[in-house]
Amino acid sequence: MEEWIALKAFYLNRCLCCGRVEAELLARGLMLVPDHVQPLVMGGMNDRSNIQPLCHGKGGCNNKKGPRHLDYRGAA
Repeated sequence: MEEWIALKAFYLNRCLCCGRVEAELLARGLMLVPDHVQPLVMGGMNDRSNIQPLCHGKGGCNNKKGPRHLDYRGAA
């Protein structure tokens, strides 16, 4: 949990895909969640080096990404 909080803080509590901050996401009924850059089903690891914060919920970036390998960390 501490690692997730630190990772979110590193990316300024923003969804790396749409750029919305966590407070705005919550107001829209979305939440910031840990997303696997390379999905586990594609051999991705379950560690910090493979995690990026994306918004989740109806219409959220994590939902649109699905089980694809998309890395938004370079855009941050």
